[in-house]
Amino acid sequence: MTENGECIVCSADGNLVVPDFPVIPFIEGDGIGPLYLIFR
Repeated sequence: MTENGECIVCSADGNLVVPDFPVIPFIEGDGIGPLYLIFR
C-alpha cells in the first residue's frame, strides 16, 4: 500500500493480522461535526 507501511487485514478465520509497520487511518475532527450545532 505505502512505501513504509502495510495494511491491517482480516484472515480467513476472522483474526486480525497486524504487520510490524501498520497503516493507521486518521480522520481529523472532534467526532461531533457541524451538524450537531444545528440540531442542538
